[in-house]
Amino acid sequence: LLALTRFGTPDIWNHFYAKQALRIKTWDMYDFVLNGYGGEIDHLISIGGDGEAGAKGTPSKANRFKPVVQHLGPFKLNKNGTNKHTIRIEDYVGAVRTMVVAKKELTYGSADKTTQIKKPLMLQATLPRVLGPQETFSIPANVFAMDEKIKNVTVDLKTDEYINQLGASSNQLAFTKVGDQLSYFDIKVGDQVGVSTIELQAKSGAETSKEKIEIDIRNANPLITKVESKAIAPGEEWNHSYSNFGTAGTNNAVLEVSNIAPINLEKRLRYLVRYPYGCIEQTVSSVFPQLYLSDITELTGKQIFKIEQNIQRATERLSLFQIPSGGMSYWPGNTDDSEWGSTYAMHYMLEAKQKGYYIPARLIDNLTAYLDTRCNQYVNPKEHKRNYWDPMQQAYRLYILAKAGTPNIGAMNRLKNYPELNVATAHLLAGAYAIIGKKGVAEGLIANKSTTIKPYIETGYTYGSHVRDMAIMVETLLLLDKGTDAAKVINQLSTELSSNSWYSTQTTSFALLSIGKFITTYPKTDLTFTWASDGSTMKNASTPKPIYTETIDLSQQKDHTLTVKNTGNGFLYVRRVLAGQQPPGSEEQATQKHLQMDIVYKDLEGNKINPTTLAQGTDFMAVVEITNLGTRGQRIDEVALTQIFPSGWEIQNSRLSSMDNFTADSNYEYRDIRDDRVNTFFDIYGRRKITYTTLLTATYAGKFYMPGTYVEAMYDKEIQAKSMGQWISVTPSSK
Repeated sequence: LLALTRFGTPDIWNHFYAKQALRIKTWDMYDFVLNGYGGEIDHLISIGGDGEAGAKGTPSKANRFKPVVQHLGPFKLNKNGTNKHTIRIEDYVGAVRTMVVAKKELTYGSADKTTQIKKPLMLQATLPRVLGPQETFSIPANVFAMDEKIKNVTVDLKTDEYINQLGASSNQLAFTKVGDQLSYFDIKVGDQVGVSTIELQAKSGAETSKEKIEIDIRNANPLITKVESKAIAPGEEWNHSYSNFGTAGTNNAVLEVSNIAPINLEKRLRYLVRYPYGCIEQTVSSVFPQLYLSDITELTGKQIFKIEQNIQRATERLSLFQIPSGGMSYWPGNTDDSEWGSTYAMHYMLEAKQKGYYIPARLIDNLTAYLDTRCNQYVNPKEHKRNYWDPMQQAYRLYILAKAGTPNIGAMNRLKNYPELNVATAHLLAGAYAIIGKKGVAEGLIANKSTTIKPYIETGYTYGSHVRDMAIMVETLLLLDKGTDAAKVINQLSTELSSNSWYSTQTTSFALLSIGKFITTYPKTDLTFTWASDGSTMKNASTPKPIYTETIDLSQQKDHTLTVKNTGNGFLYVRRVLAGQQPPGSEEQATQKHLQMDIVYKDLEGNKINPTTLAQGTDFMAVVEITNLGTRGQRIDEVALTQIFPSGWEIQNSRLSSMDNFTADSNYEYRDIRDDRVNTFFDIYGRRKITYTTLLTATYAGKFYMPGTYVEAMYDKEIQAKSMGQWISVTPSSK
């Protein structure tokens, strides 16, 4: 790994004595003075402590690459002296680099040496990067006899509750000379998902070699959420029965009780957090509502710690999007700015900072300069026949600049004089005026604007919808102290969120955000009730927050009961949110809505092949052709193609090999290659066909499940196509 990453032994002399440009830097310590924190200190200290960070339980991801890293010293070495150090390395085959760094006063030195780690008997097993439920697989364990004395070797396999052994758990090998042999073990994955540990041991006389491998057992099917709800009058009791429907390890249930109009909080928030892609908009949307989660519902120490982690990681990730202009690109590494994404990111950072979270000053300063420049460059859309969404982009920038304390009043006045501002644009601009104290101007901007917005969905530009725009209205109405008007819009938002309708990450985030702000501004009275699960004793529950959530234990049985009794004076809205992933192949359907998708598999000569049965070691291609049928418009923005491949196939990253000569793909915005899948993101202009190719190798012998390939517009669920999943086999080359 050190060689692959070109990691160099530290050169201390050149580090400390490197030439530097002559410059003057200034610092202040205000942010580091305790009294300067005020209420922020609680957010800057991790809540939960070591107990939360190191809590016992099954890790969410397997640790597949355990580094061999040992740090010793410092030691004192006398003049002309010698020190000897013994380092023990367990179960490792390969090379290590020993690096020594020395210092005396102002002199420095370093030395290194690479050493091969080997012993008379060594063992190395090879597994796929992931496995799936019900898959069968033959584990190849490579045994190396590096000494003539190694003759008879016993190889043993040990599995856990996730994996069943189909054949013998012990094999015998005989060596007549130095060399290596393969020992195979047939296994079958159970129905449970999690992190499995496979242990192998080779033994010959006094010589032993062990290997312990962690591997993810994952269900590639999408998470399905089922919700049951009930409005309970004072003194009324609700008795409800339900059953798990997902594979073991994927089932989850949450009780959600509120004394406000229901908003489907658990389902909507889970959708944001688990959304699989990571553009600038989705990165922000996944954490933005979490800033206000503690104002909406009681949180445990573990939940608070998790939210702290989510916000910290999202903030760190945002730096990957910033480009030289100060704006944010839509995908990491892109060079073009995302106008709405840049403003949206700034919006999040300002509110996170206001809540007491640390945001790097350079991110905000660079974004502020970018937004101000964009505002000054903006011209009247009517004069230059600009696009219809441009006024809204400008209004959002002006609103956020005002929120940052750096309003661009000249640009605000120019936009105010434009006579054709839509409802959301007028409310954003009014919000900017309200922030700088010009409430009369703000009220004039929205005085004649209807609160009814015609339903629409936007796949690009501002990623908007009528529900998102209603949430924008709430922000301005709260700034203008129009609580009654805001409550009417909040009721509409609650109706939308409590339905089974699909909403994009942008819409969901803005809606939850506005509801969180409304609840903070106009808190409700305490809610009280009693509840029990699976026949347990009724438990009292109460909270001053408007929403109560509790995770229900589903681990002991499949069929469950839930009882909730309203002991308060007002109506309660109860929801049971059940989520799970169904077994491979169950209830799958091929669909095509506004897009046509065709998939063909070819060998490297371009001949069509049947992917259901391939010989081990076969190199081939998966070619996906996508056509815009034109039934949803000639332009579809931000389309995502997701290809999840069987565990027995390996993805060949064409960017790291010469195999890219076999592909002639259409252009794409961004491509994300992971262990078992490839996500490709692109736009479709016009009724044309685009093609994407993935190079693959049938690597592991066994029977594996290949989930269906699907393509979708990320901001319009109605635009999609999906293929059926199927079981495939990889036949062994030899044993």
